Amino acid sequence: MTNSIGTKYHQEIDINGLGPLSIALRHINENTIVLDVGCACGDMGIALKKYKNAQIYGLEFNPESVKLAQKTKAYEEVHQFNLDTLSENDFSQYKEKFDYIICGDVLEHLRFPQDTLRILKTYLKENGSIIASIPNIAHMSIKANLLVNDFTYTPVGLLDETHIHLFTYKSIAAMLNNLGLKIEKCEWTLQSKQAWQPNNPYPYLSKNIQQFLFNDWHSFVCQYVVVLNQTQDETGLLKHNIQKLNINEENAPENIKTYRNQLLQELGEVDKIQNNQMQADIALKNKIIEEQEHSLKMAIKTNTEITQLLSTQKQEIEVLKNEINEKQNKMLENYKEINNLQKVLSEHEKKILSQTLENQNLQQDIQKQSKKIEKLKNKIHRKKRKYQIIILSLCIIYLLMFISILVR
Repeated sequence: MTNSIGTKYHQEIDINGLGPLSIALRHINENTIVLDVGCACGDMGIALKKYKNAQIYGLEFNPESVKLAQKTKAYEEVHQFNLDTLSENDFSQYKEKFDYIICGDVLEHLRFPQDTLRILKTYLKENGSIIASIPNIAHMSIKANLLVNDFTYTPVGLLDETHIHLFTYKSIAAMLNNLGLKIEKCEWTLQSKQAWQPNNPYPYLSKNIQQFLFNDWHSFVCQYVVVLNQTQDETGLLKHNIQKLNINEENAPENIKTYRNQLLQELGEVDKIQNNQMQADIALKNKIIEEQEHSLKMAIKTNTEITQLLSTQKQEIEVLKNEINEKQNKMLENYKEINNLQKVLSEHEKKILSQTLENQNLQQDIQKQSKKIEKLKNKIHRKKRKYQIIILSLCIIYLLMFISILVR
């Protein structure tokens, strides 16, 4: 496999191989119509065309993988689609179209795999089958790491960083029971005891715990590869599916039997391996402690210098804080004075406004009085002229009389 986006899940598929897609391939008849769900870059399509001469359609979420799958020319159609949004109205042209639907390590990537399967099964012909490979979260590599409080996601594998739904054989059986899907055949793939996990927990586990893990056949199962048919008779379906999924001495493939026996035989050397590993770990930890002590001493020295510097800066900050407080107090006093002045100014403004109003009233009174005085002046002036005329007339009369007297 590679780590590029489009070819992350690329793999060569041999019909005689032991991988989940090789097993699925062997369960498909020739010249059939197949829907490859989660077809990735098209490896299954190439194998189906090569070995089964199938008519193949694909669904894939990753756009780059879709382009690669289309370039294989193995598929009639490849759709870029998010299965988490699949509804009953999508791909109506696929209703009752397919002999097989392959879900190769797909369901664990979905939020609601049961809902997706419920819609996918409507794409099957009446006697069609779903072939699914489903990873087993109860593999010994996961259980062993959990016992030492480790649950590390990896780029690929059982804890692939894109897995959001985890399964055991019992939860698989329950999901299929809810869907009315009956397991006709089941096969199991093998993965080593550490699988893809980066850490090795077994030196920290007792012989009894390891023996418990290795005695459980499901600890060796990487994927359950199941052939599913629809059934109307759901009586005892859950029990039937659990029995089909349940691996044991009688039905386990030879590679799992051989590996299991090997690990159980090696347990006689576990105590010695554990002691050697523990001694190596202790030596490594002592070295780490010495390095940490040296680093701690250097850090203490550095911290002392930093503490002194901080103390000096703290004093400077205190001085600045005091200065700021003094300035703030002065500003507060100035603010109070300004407020008082504003109040006084406001009162003066009110008084000035009042006096202005009074002055305006006085001016109006003065204007009225002036008009009255002017009228009186005019009246006096007229009377004065009148009196002047009368006096003048009298003077003229007196003068005439005087002249008349003189003339006589």
